[in-house]
Amino acid sequence: MGMLPPGATIVPVMLTLVHGFNIQSQNPTVIPGEEEAYFGYSVLQFGSERDRGIVVSAPLARRGNVMGAIYRCHGSSGNCSAVRIPESAQSQVEGVGLSLTANLTSPTELLMCAPSMSYRCGSNTFVNGICYEFDSSLNLTRNVTPAFQGLCRLNAIC
Repeated sequence: MGMLPPGATIVPVMLTLVHGFNIQSQNPTVIPGEEEAYFGYSVLQFGSERDRGIVVSAPLARRGNVMGAIYRCHGSSGNCSAVRIPESAQSQVEGVGLSLTANLTSPTELLMCAPSMSYRCGSNTFVNGICYEFDSSLNLTRNVTPAFQGLCRLNAIC
């Protein structure tokens, strides 16, 4: 009569085995950035065992024909440096850093995408997305522009 149902003993055992994880909130490292540029929109751990850090995006930062930026920030120092993103005279890229992902296995790579790359062809403006792939040192290795036709062909319609 004094026995617990079989499932009742499992719950306390399971609670003692589960541990949570969260970002340190007692002594956080605050990295200042431009609030109007949405600095910190995306944050991603990135780096090797000996060179750890984070990548931080600011998708509304303005620089030439590129709207958006990503920064490499090192450890607890909070020092950040902008990652070079190529500009193009033919197109305008917006939203750089809205999407970030990393492959942390060897070789370490970062993929950063922008949903809007516009380019003009005559009186028409076309919009595509663009993604940039970076190596472990955050040097640009290639960009991917799915469905981008590239050439502007203006032909008379008969």
